[in-house]
Order: sequence, then C-alpha cells, then structure tokens
Amino acid sequence: MSMRRSEHGTPVHVIGGGPGGLATAAALRERGFRAVVLEKSPSVGASWRARHDRLRLHSTRRWSALPGLSIPRSYGRWVARDDYVRYLEDYAAHHRVEVATGVAVDRVERTGDEWTLHANGGRLLHASAVVVATGFHHTPHVPDWPGRPGFTGDVVPASAFGAAEAYEGRDVLVVGAGGTGTELAAELARRGAASVRLAVRTPPHVVRRSTLGWPAQARGVLFRRVPVRVGDRLTARTDRLTPAPRTEPVPEPARASEPVPAPEPDAAPDAVPALAGAVAPGGTADGAAPSAAAEPAGRLAGPERLGEERVRELAEWQELEASFDAPGRRTTVDADPAPVPAAGLYTRASRGTLPVLDTGIRKAVRKGRVELVAAVREFDGADVVLADGTRVSPDVVVVATGYRHDLAPLVGHLGVLDSDGLPLVHGPRTHPTAPGLHFTGFTTPLSGALRELSRDARRIARAINRNAV
Repeated sequence: MSMRRSEHGTPVHVIGGGPGGLATAAALRERGFRAVVLEKSPSVGASWRARHDRLRLHSTRRWSALPGLSIPRSYGRWVARDDYVRYLEDYAAHHRVEVATGVAVDRVERTGDEWTLHANGGRLLHASAVVVATGFHHTPHVPDWPGRPGFTGDVVPASAFGAAEAYEGRDVLVVGAGGTGTELAAELARRGAASVRLAVRTPPHVVRRSTLGWPAQARGVLFRRVPVRVGDRLTARTDRLTPAPRTEPVPEPARASEPVPAPEPDAAPDAVPALAGAVAPGGTADGAAPSAAAEPAGRLAGPERLGEERVRELAEWQELEASFDAPGRRTTVDADPAPVPAAGLYTRASRGTLPVLDTGIRKAVRKGRVELVAAVREFDGADVVLADGTRVSPDVVVVATGYRHDLAPLVGHLGVLDSDGLPLVHGPRTHPTAPGLHFTGFTTPLSGALRELSRDARRIARAINRNAV
C-alpha cells in the first residue's frame, strides 16, 4: 500500500500508544496515510500493563475491540488485563502500525502551516496533523495530605499496586471510592489482607456489571443521547429498588439510537429483576460504561419469577447503598459534614464522575470484609486521621484518588484546554486556533470509553483525509 503524506512529506503523528492511539493510526493507514505512533514507554499499552494483575475490562469483549480486529472469544466476555495487553500488541502487528517507542513528546507548537513536536533527546518532529491520545489515566494523583512524609507505613499509588497477594496479613486503608478503589478493596478482602478499610469522601453510585445477562454497558449505549435530566430520572427509578409483580409486556424504549445486541452465550446471568420502568441496574468504571436494557417483553419481572431469594438480594443492595450514605461517611477533608450530592448518575457522569461497577464490593461490605470509613484528613506518625476524627493505624495506604491528564505542558499554551485542563474539542473537531490538532480518549462516556474511542478513530481519520492537500 502506498502511503500518503502531508503537503510537506511529513507523516501524521499520534502521541500515545494506547488503544486510542493505535486505533487512530490504523484508521489513518487504512486511508493511505503514514501515521507514526509516538510512545514514551518501551511498548504499547503501557498504562494497561501497570494496572493490578487481576484487572478485567468493565466493558464487554465485543465493545472493547478496536476497528478491524475482534478480540478472541477465548479471552472471555470480561477480558483480563494480560489478555488485553496481548490484544493491543496483536492489533499493532495486524494493522502494521508504525510505533516509535521511547519517544516522549514534551510540547506541541504551531509553526506556520504545520506542527512541530519537541521530543526527548532534543528531537524536533514535524507534521501537518497531530493526534493527542495520551488518555485519561496519564499521571497518578496523590494528594498532599498534611503529615504524609512522616507516615511510618507504606503509601502506594493504585498504579503501583501490583498483586493483592503481596498484602496478605496486612492492615490496608484504600483511599478513594471510585471504580479502582472499590475494586482494589474487594480484591484485597478476597486475597487475605488482615483488615481492609475504604475511605469514602463522596458516596458513589454503585451499579451492577450485568443484569439478567445484559451487560451494564448496554443501557449506556442505548440511552447515550438522551438528555441528562432524562437519564437521571431513568436511573433514579432503579435506585428505589422496589420490584413489583408484572405480567404485562414491558414497553420498548422510545429513543433507542441503535439496537442493543442480545446477551452473548458466554454470559453468566446476574439474577436481578428489572425494576420500576423496566430499567435494570447497571454502570461503569475506568474503561467501562453503565447499564442494561429492558426486560424482554412478556416475561415476569417481579418476585413470581425470581423468588424470595432475589428479593432478598435487592434488600442487600439497598443496605450497601445505605452504608455508603451513612453518617460519618459524608465528610470532607475539612471534617465538616457535607451532604451527598443530589446530582443523578447522568449528571455526575457529565461532570466526569462515572458510577462504580460492582465487581465484589457489595458482597465484601455486606460480609464485613471491607469497612467503609470517612475521608482522610491528615497523617500523624503511624496514624491516619479521618475527617470524622477517627484514627486508624494501617500498615499500607493504597491511594486510588484518580489521575491527572497533564495536557497543560504539552498543549496548554495553544488555548485548546478548558479550566479543568481537558480539551475544548474532541475527536474529529479541531479548535479554530489549532487546525489539524485532534484529541481522543479524554471523555467519560457511559457507553464505554473503549467503544467511543474506536468510533472516534475513524472519524478523526475522515477529518484528516478531508483536510489533506
């Protein structure tokens, strides 16, 4: 295949060798462009390699695949970390993506009609188009708590967590009740930590990975274009957890933007009834998305079908949500009571806070294997002082308080970032002052990050093709 270049003979540069960067480079190559992926690490998928060893994707295999290559069915419905890294390597080889490893780009500048990239070693790279695909999970954020340098225990960022077995017999405090924090807390409880506490600042929306075989991601796909207010109402109906006997057919959603595929044969149904309004609990965390679709028409959705045991499960789920909302959990780092945000699931997602996908935290809390405690206020020698004044003395503090995008040093001077440091434009669109500069992977869609960046890859390639000379 002959490769097209820009008017000056330079390739399109893609910064970041994760799934977004690889997918965009492959889409560009499909259109005849030479695209070079610049990856600062020794290999592709570096951020995925750094995740804990028992991680599984929160989006289904089908919706985690990149354009032009399916994920092998043998990897299962919820793909493991190592299998996904292997898939990224296979993807780059299959599409013959040109990857330059060990190249760290520090700054992107507009020079006349082209872009200049300043890379390590004093290198200057030129391109007519640049795609920034460094992603959401770029730099771990560890708060600068008072007294932290003098803490006598270990402080471990979630990105350096490693294997849960390494914490066997130790007292662990996990800070941060997002997707990563809840997943690590549940994993520690399973793998023999002596004590596990989870410090909660703002109670999260906790949702199921699948319902009656439907992946949580399906409802996010189905309702991804509904107004935020409508999405909040739909999910609020599931929060009530009040199953009622129903024998009449459940109405089809009125605004399905695309069909939701049937459950895959390898799915293990999660026995939870469809609730009021036929919207079943679902959700997302990290690279995933929420929720499930309506119960198939004509089926019972109440206790007649699932029995008293399933009704009991719903009560237990309510108990979990109540424990996150309990007095003493609603505290800020200033130790002043703060009400749980009234914002609904879709509103919080629009602000970048995704719901937590339950991969075991519900059972761990209910069984007493994970204790929910208030947010961290400060460190004091061997103690961690919580926002409600409680003192705990963990051996290890695992910090799962999110990541920073760190785009400001790279492109902040170009006026393309908002007040939160995120791109003002995304995907095929470019900022008026920065033609040819694209961003991918910096959104938190309820329909699944991997699914959406795959769609963006082809859109970006089309946009670059339209503007090619």
